[in-house]
Amino acid sequence: MTLLLTQTACGVLLGNIKPVDERSDSYGVADLTKQSPDWTRMRRSSGPAADANGTGLSDVAFQSKKTGAVISLNSACRATTQTKEEPLKELMNQLLLGINDVSFRADQDIEVQGIPALDTTIQGKMNSENVMLRSVVLRKNRCVYDLMYIARPETFAEYQETFSQFVASLRLKE
Repeated sequence: MTLLLTQTACGVLLGNIKPVDERSDSYGVADLTKQSPDWTRMRRSSGPAADANGTGLSDVAFQSKKTGAVISLNSACRATTQTKEEPLKELMNQLLLGINDVSFRADQDIEVQGIPALDTTIQGKMNSENVMLRSVVLRKNRCVYDLMYIARPETFAEYQETFSQFVASLRLKE
C-alpha cells in the first residue's frame, strides 16, 4: 500500500511541473539504512511503463520494515530557460492532488540549509486508504526538491523525528 502511495505522489508532482529535463545529482541526504535496521532502501522503478506513467519511485526512498511508512526525496529539474517560478504553495498543492477527503492540513514556512521551504502535514485518503503525509518542498536554482514522509495515521508519530532528521541532513551542492 505505501509503495503505491509513494509512486502516486511522486508521479503527481512530476506530472504537473513538466517539462522536467532531469533529476538532480547535486545533493546529499542521510542513508536511513545506516541509522536503523528498521529501514530498507527501495529500488527505483524502471522501464517504459514507469516512465510513460510518471510513476517511477523517488530519487531516494526508504521503507520501514515495521510499519510500512516511507521516507523519500524526489528532485525535478527544468530547463534553465524557464522564466516563471511557481510559488512553493502551488508546487505543494500539485504534489497533494492525489489526496482527497482531507481532514487535517497544516502549512509552515521553514528554511532548509538556509533556503526557503514549505513544510506541510496533511491527513486524508489516497486510493481509498487513510494516510498521513508530511512533505517539505524547496527550490534551488532550476530544481525543485520534495522530501516526503507517508504513513498510516495511527503510526505517523513514530517516525516524525526520523523524517525531521532526514530533512535536516539534506545538503544541496552548488
